[in-house]
Amino acid sequence: KAFSLIELMVVIGIIAIITSISLGSINIIQKTSRDTQRQGDIRAIQSALQQYYADENHFPDSMFLTGGAALTNCTGLTGCTVVRTYMANTPKDPVSGTVDPYCYTSQRSASNPDNCTLTPGLCHYYELCARLENPGGNPSTCTCDAQNNFKVTPL
Repeated sequence: KAFSLIELMVVIGIIAIITSISLGSINIIQKTSRDTQRQGDIRAIQSALQQYYADENHFPDSMFLTGGAALTNCTGLTGCTVVRTYMANTPKDPVSGTVDPYCYTSQRSASNPDNCTLTPGLCHYYELCARLENPGGNPSTCTCDAQNNFKVTPL
C-alpha cells in the first residue's frame, strides 16, 4: 500500500541527478549570455570610437572606461569644451558592475605600438579588449591586460 524505502531513495536519486544536470546547463547559459553582453558593449564602444575618429581624425589618446563616464570629443584632453557626446555612459560589466573586464589602449599605428598618451592627434590605432568567461577556441591576447581574451581594433 506504500512505497518502500528503496523505491523512495531511487526516485530521490534520479531527481537529484536531473537537477544537477539542469543547474550545470543553466550556469553555462548564464555565462554565454554575459559574454554576449560584453561583446555587445565592446562593439558599442568601438562604434563610438569610429564616430570620434571620423570627426577628430584620431582616436582618444587616453580613455578610462570608468563606469558611467562619457565618451566625448574631449575624452583624454584637458581644457576642452564638449561639443559632441559619442557615448553618454560607458557600459559596465554585467557581473561586477564595474568596467574591470574592459580595457582600451591607443597606439600611434598598428605597426607602432607606442602609446600616444598626451599627444593629441597621433593616435590612429587602438585595442579595445574584454575579459570573457568562455573565451572560445581563438582567444585574443590584449596589450593592456593579459587576462583579457577578446579584442577589437579599428574597422
